[in-house]
Amino acid sequence: MKKQLERGQLEVETLKHFLNGGFGTITITNTRTGKHVTLRFAEPKPKNGQERDPFAPIFVKLFTGSSDEIKLARAYSYFGCIWRKDSRTGQPKTPVFWYDARKTKGGIERGDACVATVEWLLRVASGSQGKATHMELWHEGLCCFCGRPLTQTESIKRGYGPKCADSRNLPYGKQTKRAKKSEDVVPARKGDETYDERVADLLSYGFSVPAAESIAEGEAVQERERAEDERVAREKHERDLRLVEEEKPVEQEVTACVDDLDGFTWV
Repeated sequence: MKKQLERGQLEVETLKHFLNGGFGTITITNTRTGKHVTLRFAEPKPKNGQERDPFAPIFVKLFTGSSDEIKLARAYSYFGCIWRKDSRTGQPKTPVFWYDARKTKGGIERGDACVATVEWLLRVASGSQGKATHMELWHEGLCCFCGRPLTQTESIKRGYGPKCADSRNLPYGKQTKRAKKSEDVVPARKGDETYDERVADLLSYGFSVPAAESIAEGEAVQERERAEDERVAREKHERDLRLVEEEKPVEQEVTACVDDLDGFTWV
């Protein structure tokens, strides 16, 4: 007996992964009316060894099969696609749904609820429209990136598994994996000659290395200014000592003159 897929409720923040991941299957439920619709957002496979186009059109299909056919491609009817790239310039653009009247299957028409639902999902994912409280978003227990069944609690909660999360630098579990950058510097272990405790503390609190470098540069400037102030003060002190030494003979001569005048009678 096949294990039944475990569904999970989606947050708005995760919705964009299901619309653009390539294997997203979503059920939208209206809790007021009890009606629901299940849609699949599939990405075309690269042909002839070509690399995956991250902005390729997303095929949108309506689930028309039975409940035990949720994973089968034949249980879905195509009715349009989401364009994410300008066909003239080849540059990415705001995703727009296009109803394909010529190739639509299953008798789906432009005015059907599934078409309006796709347009509503795009607005919610972009943030231009809020999600109504009576509308619920559910995934069908399949990873939105690879289409494999989700079995772990955390995977069911997020809608994707740990491997897909790791390869895309997405949050998974209690910690969020930070995307690696070429300028990142990993501090040496404590006790090593190159260990920098300040950088280690900054990285542990989530500061980027550029921030650590800017702080180090500021500290270096302060150290140079402090050394310059000490040099100026030292030179001034030495100059004052020289002046005192130079004035001593003059002071002695004046003192002698005053002593000679002690017996002189002023008229």
